[in-house]
Amino acid sequence: MKKFETMTGKDINVKDGLKIKNDLEMMVNDINEGKIERAQLKELCVEFVRTQNKDKFEGFWAIILDDYMPSDARIDFLYWPTYCITMAMMVGYMMKLNDEIEGFDDCFKLGLEACTKRSFRGYTYEAQDGRIKVLSMFIESGLFVFLRENKNLCPRFNVCIKRIFTEMQERLDQGNTICDLGIDYEEEFKNTLKLKENSKLKLFVYGTLMFDQSNHELLSQANVLGDAVAEGFELYDTGFGYPAAKHSEKDSIEGELYTIDYDLLKNIDILESNGNLYTREFTIVKDRTGKSHLAIIYVYNKDVYEENKTQYWKEKTEDNYLWYASYGSNLNYNRFMNYINSCDDTTPPIASKPVLINHKLYFASKSCIWENKGVAFIDPKEDKNELTLGRMYLITKEQFNQIKELEGSKYKNKIRLGAYDGKEIVTFTDYEINEENLPSERYVEIIQKGLRETYKSLSKKEIIEYLDCRINKNIADKAESI
Repeated sequence: MKKFETMTGKDINVKDGLKIKNDLEMMVNDINEGKIERAQLKELCVEFVRTQNKDKFEGFWAIILDDYMPSDARIDFLYWPTYCITMAMMVGYMMKLNDEIEGFDDCFKLGLEACTKRSFRGYTYEAQDGRIKVLSMFIESGLFVFLRENKNLCPRFNVCIKRIFTEMQERLDQGNTICDLGIDYEEEFKNTLKLKENSKLKLFVYGTLMFDQSNHELLSQANVLGDAVAEGFELYDTGFGYPAAKHSEKDSIEGELYTIDYDLLKNIDILESNGNLYTREFTIVKDRTGKSHLAIIYVYNKDVYEENKTQYWKEKTEDNYLWYASYGSNLNYNRFMNYINSCDDTTPPIASKPVLINHKLYFASKSCIWENKGVAFIDPKEDKNELTLGRMYLITKEQFNQIKELEGSKYKNKIRLGAYDGKEIVTFTDYEINEENLPSERYVEIIQKGLRETYKSLSKKEIIEYLDCRINKNIADKAESI
C-alpha cells in the first residue's frame, strides 16, 4: 500500500489495477480484524493523504484515471478504492491519528464527500449488491459509532447514510423489495438494518471500572463481553488510586470489554475527566477468542514515570470468594461435591442459590464419562431472549480455578454473568459453538435431579419440557425422573 499511485495514460494496466483494488479490500478486512496495528495504520494514512486526487476527481483515490473509462469500470478503479481508503481513515480518525498527521482532516472530509457521489450503488445491474457490500464493510469499520460522535464533520455523508437506511426501511414496510434484474432483496435489507441495530459502543476498561473495583457500579447494567487485550499501550500505576494507559509501540494491557449506551458514556466521561485527565479515543482490542473489536479506551494525559510501569492493575481486595454458576450436571449437589473433593481445599460451598443465565443452553461434544454422548454448554454470547436455569455455589476463587481445569479443554472460556451480594458470578464454556450431540439419558437424569433440588416449585412436567425443548428430542421424558 505504500506505493499507491494513480495510473494514467501509458501506465494503465487493468490487471494491476484489479490487484490494487483487491489489496485495498483486504486492508480493510485486516484493520477490522486487528491485524494492522496503530503505527501501521498511521503509515497508511500518511500515504493516503499524499496520494489523494487533488484536481480532477478531487477527494477520490483513483487507481486508474481515464476520461473515457466506462461507468462500471469507475466502480472498480475510482469509487471502490475511495470507499476502502475512507473506511481506513475513518478508523484512524477515531484513533485520533488526525492529531498526528498533517492534512488528515481535510483529506478525510473530501473522501467522505466523494463516497456520496453514487450513494454507494454498485455496477449498473448490481446496484443494490454493491451498496449492501459497501455499507456492511463501513458498519464493520464502526460507521454508526463514528456518526454518533461526529455528526457535523461531513453533513452530506451523514444525510446520505440516513437516506439510504430510511429507503431500505420504507421498502420493507411497503413490501417493495424487488430491485436489480427482478431480484428480491428483502432478506438483504433486513440483514443490513440488523447490522445497524446491533452497532453498539464498546468500552475497554483496565482500572477502577473493572469488576470488583471501586467504580464498577457504573457498569452494573452494561453487557460484559469478557476479558480482552489492547495492544499498543502500556500501563502505569499513578499512585493516586487509579492506573494510566499510555501509547506504546510494543506493549499491551489486559482489561475487560463491555457494550454501553451513550447515556452511560457521558457519565464515564465525567468520571475520567475526559479531555483533561484522560482522553477518550478508539482502539482495536482482542477478546479471548482472538476476535477484534473497535472499542473506546481512555488514555492518560499526564506524565508518568518508568519505574511505575506495571503489567496489570487492581485495587487491593481481601475477598477470596465468588459465585460459580452451573447449568449442567453440576446442578446436582452430590455431583458437584465430586469436584470439590478433588480440589486442594475440600470445604463445601458456603451457600447455593438459583441463578438465571441469559445464554443459550445446548448439548455437544463427547464425554467418555457419559457414554460418549453430549454434555451441556452455553453459547458464549449473551442473549436476553434466552433463559437457562442455573445453580450458583459460593466457593473460593482457587476452588473455581481448579474445577475449571478439571472440566477439561472444552471449558476454558470464563464468562462473567454479573454479581450477587457484592461477589462476582462466573461460569465457563467453550470459546466457540460446538456441533450439537445428544446427551445420554443418565446425564439428563442428573440434571433433572439438580433442577429439582434448586427449583422446588417446578413440577416434573415443567422440568422435562424445559430440557426437551433444548435437546430437541424426548430424552428428558425417557430419563428416570426424581
